[in-house]
Amino acid sequence: MYAGKEIDVNTLLPEDFPTATERSEDFRKRLMIYLNEIIKEDISYLFPNNKDFLTDKMLNIEYKTPKTNPRSPNFDENFHLDVLKIAKRILFHRCTKSCKKYYCGRTSNCHFDFPCELAEVPGKIYPELGIITLQRCNAYINNYNPYITASCRGNNDIRFIATVKLALAYIYYITNYITKTDASTHNLFLLCVMTLNKFVTKISNPNELSKEFVPRSQKLVTMCLNKIVEQTEMTGPQVSAYLLNIKDHYTPNKFVSIYLNSFETYLTSQYPIENLPESLLLDDSGTDGNEDELDQENNNNHDSINNEMFTIVIRPI
Repeated sequence: MYAGKEIDVNTLLPEDFPTATERSEDFRKRLMIYLNEIIKEDISYLFPNNKDFLTDKMLNIEYKTPKTNPRSPNFDENFHLDVLKIAKRILFHRCTKSCKKYYCGRTSNCHFDFPCELAEVPGKIYPELGIITLQRCNAYINNYNPYITASCRGNNDIRFIATVKLALAYIYYITNYITKTDASTHNLFLLCVMTLNKFVTKISNPNELSKEFVPRSQKLVTMCLNKIVEQTEMTGPQVSAYLLNIKDHYTPNKFVSIYLNSFETYLTSQYPIENLPESLLLDDSGTDGNEDELDQENNNNHDSINNEMFTIVIRPI
């Protein structure tokens, strides 16, 4: 079977073979259909009747509404609405300082290549460049998979691995990343030597090296440790284990997931602010302009944090 046409291989004639042009055109068409199914760079298909009707109030209560039931008779319509709410909240790119951190303050384009070039339906393939552009009607939306997005309630990076070389490159990158070791001993010694040289050059008079030997030695050790820690990559669980004085140990493969947004909502409903003691409430009259700005900044950060789902993994000790 090829392109809807039955072909008997036993009586196959040369004229029955599709030409290279037919094969390439058919392959491109099927490839674009497949990619547009698993990777989305557009949300216009989610609008009922091609109209965007979501309001800020509807977006604010998005995390309090029940998730779409796959057995619902209106699953497609409800699912599109659910994905649309998530997309409008967290899937649009907003340039920050990290977008240009590799440009040393110079005026340049976004490090993540935003804004992206728009592409009409169903997209376009450039064989001579090896580039595939998917349907895109907005220049600042991240690529996403609707089902993964609806499941994890957050942003996700979807990348199409089309060649063996690219797959092997990602396998090497992932294995090298997860098996990365700490800095070697000779590298730590080099850091200490650099710190020592810097420490000695700060002393203008060589005779001062013999004075206050113990305090100076303590200061040098502190500088070396700070330099080593500065160059050491540490994860969040490592930092929390050090702060909580949790020793290295083996844990079973059992996890408990806590959804922070639901937990905060439960605490707010169970312990409203009206029931708090007056001593814990802040007096607005005692705040100055700087504190107001700090509160506003914290509120903005809190709003941005609430746009994502946090999962806290608790491992039994």
